[in-house]
Amino acid sequence: MADMAELEQEVDSGNPVRIVSYKSPLDEDLLFRPRKEAAPPPANHPYVDESTADRAARYHAIWEKADRMVSNKQLWKESPAAEEVIRALATARVVSVDVLDIGEYESGTADKWVVTLEGGQKAAVKVVWEEKGLMKRGAMCNYGFEMPTSEIAAFHLHRVLGFYNTPFVTGRKLDLLHEVLPVASSAVAKDIIVKSGNDTCLQGTCFYCKVKHTMCPRDGLIEVSMSYWIPRRLKLYTYPVKYMPFSTPRMDEWGDLDFNDHSYCDKVRQSIEPYNNDRYYYDLFDFSVLDTLMYHYDSKHYSINDNTKARGLTVRLDHGRAFCAHDRDEERVFLAPVKQCCTIRRSTYESLKGVRGGLLTKRLRESMSKDPIAPILDPVWYQALQRRLKIILDMIERCISANGADSVLIDEDVGSL
Repeated sequence: MADMAELEQEVDSGNPVRIVSYKSPLDEDLLFRPRKEAAPPPANHPYVDESTADRAARYHAIWEKADRMVSNKQLWKESPAAEEVIRALATARVVSVDVLDIGEYESGTADKWVVTLEGGQKAAVKVVWEEKGLMKRGAMCNYGFEMPTSEIAAFHLHRVLGFYNTPFVTGRKLDLLHEVLPVASSAVAKDIIVKSGNDTCLQGTCFYCKVKHTMCPRDGLIEVSMSYWIPRRLKLYTYPVKYMPFSTPRMDEWGDLDFNDHSYCDKVRQSIEPYNNDRYYYDLFDFSVLDTLMYHYDSKHYSINDNTKARGLTVRLDHGRAFCAHDRDEERVFLAPVKQCCTIRRSTYESLKGVRGGLLTKRLRESMSKDPIAPILDPVWYQALQRRLKIILDMIERCISANGADSVLIDEDVGSL
């Protein structure tokens, strides 16, 4: 996998962080390579009449548009070009498929693939193994396979709330026999079983599964999440997750202090990298809000760490363990930073206020309804989101009552470092 990364390295043994270095997603070697035994495109494919080279060049131009959107303030912005990128992730032909394996924290607790699409763009793929849109039994978020629908729902939730620092994600159906197997690495191909009559099955493993799982989907079509591969060098701060609120060693410190007690907040701000920087310190409260809404115990804080204009941007990705429980809320841990520090960006507060009265779920439903593998979430999730939104806003307003709006709400330029 040398073409993917310089992999990870320790940069500070006392307070370890991880650096992952990605090559440009625009892999020139694969740009105009024809697919082996390529299946004919569907009749309604937008580029059905184009040659392989012309179609690849067209997609290459789309990926370049996505690359140009990345800045110090956001990964992308609402525009016709953004919609074009999302559609391209769902329609570009697959040129290669391999196992995603760039360190334990990155490859995680279940199988993932990295694919290269026409035009050279890479994407991270997670296969739907469990029934879509449901919660994990007993809210055991880390057990079983990851949930690709959670990746999709998280992307749309960020989008609805105006957070543009999570990469594009779309659902997609892939044909195991005609789209995946002909371009699969040996590591992927060994898990694809072609039976008599062209029935095609897939085997998969996860860290907490006792046995290898096998599914034989109808017509050999699997559903997946397809996540845009960010063409930047990323730095991961939350490894180990020893200072995020959900971290087991820190749950007591975050969870047991009283409302408006700044003692642990001050410790984090003064001594924990990167939260001794104001911008990243305020990011903690965005994490707190989003993780409360999604019931997400697996947050990871990345930032772009290269010499491009995007250096310093906080990136939120890998949400396959989010949306794992809708029958309970977690205020003690997830919401602890807001509860104790009584701090939040004014822009975040205004975004939350703007989706009260059912607007959050209305807009989220509308946004996700366009996804190729919709429906994404079971309807019961929308009740949970509305309930949690009220919990968050009540906490912020309690802080404002106790301290005054000027002390709680931060007018901070997200571009400053």
